[in-house]
Amino acid sequence: MLPKYCFGILVIVNSAELDEGLKNCKEQTKSANGYYLAGHVISTVKSSSLAECVMLCSYQLQCKSLNFQLSDKSCDLNGADRHTHPEDYERREASVYMDTSEKHRKVSLLDKRFDSRS
Repeated sequence: MLPKYCFGILVIVNSAELDEGLKNCKEQTKSANGYYLAGHVISTVKSSSLAECVMLCSYQLQCKSLNFQLSDKSCDLNGADRHTHPEDYERREASVYMDTSEKHRKVSLLDKRFDSRS
């Protein structure tokens, strides 16, 4: 069992990481319930939630947006978004569409090391 002061330290550390992450996410990303981007799926995976689907997209460099199917919890990772292909953005029941942004992508530790050398 952790001493009581350790919990306080963990909260402070996690709060600092959250604050740093929020500074990097100034641009809002919203989901659109009942919408879908057709014809640009690069892969489909099962996920437990929309949040997990967003995380899966953030780790794929080619992923520009996602479709999450509420019925079977499938997650379509798209190689395009509704801004580049508005003609493929359509209404679809039990689906959630979300744009992603380069600013929201995870950067690997290796990438950070190379960036700091430049």
